[in-house]
Amino acid sequence: SAEVLAEGLGNCLDLSELHLNSNNIKAPGAASLAKALAHCQGLSTLDLSYNELGSQGAESLAGGLRGCARLAHLDFSNIHAGTRGLSALGGLLEHCSALLHLGLRGNGKHLDSQMHAVRASGPRAHLRHLDLARSPCAVAMFQQVVADHAPTLVHLDLERASMQFSGASALAMALESCGKLEHLNLSHNDQLGDDGVRALAAVIGDCTALRELYLGSCNVEPGGCAALAEGLKQCIELTTLNLQDNKIGPAGAFSLALALPNYAALANLNLSGNNIRSRATTIASVLTRCPALVHLHLGNCKLQAARRAQLLAAAVACPKLSLHL
Repeated sequence: SAEVLAEGLGNCLDLSELHLNSNNIKAPGAASLAKALAHCQGLSTLDLSYNELGSQGAESLAGGLRGCARLAHLDFSNIHAGTRGLSALGGLLEHCSALLHLGLRGNGKHLDSQMHAVRASGPRAHLRHLDLARSPCAVAMFQQVVADHAPTLVHLDLERASMQFSGASALAMALESCGKLEHLNLSHNDQLGDDGVRALAAVIGDCTALRELYLGSCNVEPGGCAALAEGLKQCIELTTLNLQDNKIGPAGAFSLALALPNYAALANLNLSGNNIRSRATTIASVLTRCPALVHLHLGNCKLQAARRAQLLAAAVACPKLSLHL
């Protein structure tokens, strides 16, 4: 149990990492851990994600960890922290000047407290990894949260964040300063839509270090896809682009196909679940000009047998390419 473990931790004053995710730890166990960890001043990594700590457990930990000035990696995803717990964690983060990675995924029912918790780390910490997936976005606070850490952010996860156009516009303003961002996940924001993607596409070129972009199930239509295809030409490090289960249609696929040779580092492209039909021919025609491409996903794209044959024939000329139909 967490209580027994906590007794042993009292003798581990040099402990630097502790991973206890998915261990069914609840408030009493969290309180015991908090007392033990208060003496572990060298602790740099703590993962308590997917435990039912609740508000009381989060408050206990927030108090016990204040002396751990070296904390760089904290993951409190899906801990059912509640408003009080997230508020307490916000107080803890004010003392975490070394913090680089913060996970608060899945605590979205208490959005305001969650966002204030993240903002608490703003003045002193320089977050590189921020996970707010499954957390509905409040535009003004969300924009400020990302802006606080934009210059240092490398990984930003906003999957299933109920993002709409207003949220996308706020994110776009922040992205203008995200010159180090490498990973951006916006998948399963089905209210983002074409206008939201256009807003992001207008500034995505400023993220010149971007390597991975996930926009699956975001209701992207042909116009948004065309804007994105153009904007990504500036992202010369891009290795992964996921647009699966959208509505880019043949026109969107055509725009993307014409841009593909500009993505010199692109290794993984997922267009599954898009009705691209005849434009599979255009994609086939540019494959030899995409030497870095390793995986191309075109499943459930309503391709006729002749289009499939053209793609397969083109793939033969690309020995590194795995074609997924």
